[in-house]
Amino acid sequence: MSDSKEVQQALRRELHRGRFLSIKHLPRQVTEEDVRELLSDVDVASVQLVTSASGASAAQVILSAPEILDAWDPDRVFLMRGQRIPVKPSPQLMLLCVANLAPGLPEEQLHATLETFGPLVRCFQMRCAATGAPKRYAVAEFALYEHCLRARKALIERGATCDVLDLSLQTLDALHSKCMLVENLPENFRDLSRLRQVFSPVTSPPYCQLCLTGPRNWGLVEFHSWQDAEATWLAVDGAELNGCPLKVSFCPPGVRAINLFLQRQEEARSAGGLLPDPPSPLVYRQMQNLAKQNPIFAKNLEAIVMTEQIKKTPPAVPPPPPKAVLASVHNLPFPPRSQLLVPAVPMFNPATWPPPLPPPEPQPPQNQSKPKSPETPQGQKRKMNHIPPSPEPSPENNYIGQHSQGIGGHYADSYFKRKRKEL
Repeated sequence: MSDSKEVQQALRRELHRGRFLSIKHLPRQVTEEDVRELLSDVDVASVQLVTSASGASAAQVILSAPEILDAWDPDRVFLMRGQRIPVKPSPQLMLLCVANLAPGLPEEQLHATLETFGPLVRCFQMRCAATGAPKRYAVAEFALYEHCLRARKALIERGATCDVLDLSLQTLDALHSKCMLVENLPENFRDLSRLRQVFSPVTSPPYCQLCLTGPRNWGLVEFHSWQDAEATWLAVDGAELNGCPLKVSFCPPGVRAINLFLQRQEEARSAGGLLPDPPSPLVYRQMQNLAKQNPIFAKNLEAIVMTEQIKKTPPAVPPPPPKAVLASVHNLPFPPRSQLLVPAVPMFNPATWPPPLPPPEPQPPQNQSKPKSPETPQGQKRKMNHIPPSPEPSPENNYIGQHSQGIGGHYADSYFKRKRKEL
């Protein structure tokens, strides 16, 4: 076995160290021999059976060589006594990837840095399958998932490139990245075909994109396989473009280049300033041509844009009233406190509770009936003697209608007129 293959095998052992096979839904009264017979083609070190209170059984199988889990077929079917038994590697890997590491970074320094956020289960740098050289990005797993999130947040705040990997990445091959970040491009570099040509010594990349947002341009290149990406990285490492040495680094695995491009573009735009860059003159010329060719569509587009801007604009806060207005409110002529009559509320006394009932009112004799009010025949207007008297005479001022101001003024005039007579 060559040195590079030995390096890859060592990474597999480290990746699957401490993992085992989890078997669930076993039949009743199953034995260790039954489990070993089920996994007859697997080198089993030990079997631990677990029986729940309901009688259901499960098993944890420790393997002599856990690295065989790197080639485990998740669709393989296991049958015991005619029943399908699920067998899966466990526990599931929850890895953090730290990319764009400095060349020649020692493993001990990387381990010590990440261990400040919590105990580590495993930590190693990814290495080339062809040469065994470090690929300048590492994967790590923490004992607690909360420590993984804490490390990610802290490293991003320090400017590092890191992310939590997808749970589908459970093998060493899946941890090899197919996407590369290209930095240190020449100033005002716009030639996308030239960039694609530089990254085509092995095969032409299916995805190649330049980002022109931010103080320095950068690009992303993605290949169909991690083998093509690795061979290209070895070929262009240290290459120059228009006299500028390119800086090429692997992106975290499992993420498509288009998603990384949009994410980094938004981050660069946010870091550039509070306001977005104004549209280029080409956009204005295109809008003018559109208005000439299809004015109705241009008006509708303008209305949509204005509506979106109004939605994003925060509502204006009305200014506070001037001090003169506030002072005039305090100087309004209110009636004296002595003129405001407040009915007295009797105090509650438990000794006098309940209060005495009032004497009953005298009832009229049975043979006497109450006088009936005059009735007006249907369809005719009321006569003067049919109109009931007003509860109180109308005030002298002119009040028209039964709106709130008229009724309020009516009662106010009546109240103050009666008080003047009492005085």
